[in-house]
Amino acid sequence: MIGAGAGRCHLGAAGGSALPFGSLGDLVNRVMVRRDLERIFDYRREAIRRLLR
Repeated sequence: MIGAGAGRCHLGAAGGSALPFGSLGDLVNRVMVRRDLERIFDYRREAIRRLLR
């Protein structure tokens, strides 16, 4: 968490990954892995929003 002003903070996450298999791995990443990560972070964002209401 990072301070974001009086009584506020910024919650963030960063990460990285690389799949093996060169171009085939890149294709799998674009088609499947990225979609799964977007779903995970969408869920996380909504869960945190509900907790902080």
